[in-house]
Amino acid sequence: MSVPSYESQREAAAAINARRELGLEYEEQIAAGLAERVEQAVWHQRQGADQQTQIELAKLKDQRLERGQRLALTIVSLGVGIPITAISAHEVGLMGVGVSWAGIAAVNWIFSVGRRGRHH
Repeated sequence: MSVPSYESQREAAAAINARRELGLEYEEQIAAGLAERVEQAVWHQRQGADQQTQIELAKLKDQRLERGQRLALTIVSLGVGIPITAISAHEVGLMGVGVSWAGIAAVNWIFSVGRRGRHH
């Protein structure tokens, strides 16, 4: 449970003093006014919490999407890398295999660096 703010404490004290000064016939109106201010404060706190929840959900969704993209790139890299390795080894030799995989590694590196740049 949080400590009431200075303003809340002042409002409650003012309501108590108003009740003392005005007497019992105004007690209901004073209590209703105080209850309305409490409800408004709770509503504002909840709105802030709802916004924070939405931000956290958006972050989780983005992380899930990024994991899916990384997995897809990994699968495509391996799927393309195997035939490229066979072709380049047959046509060019070891140098062709090295160049082919350097190109695949470069694509993966660029993807990774690009994703990191968007997060900061």
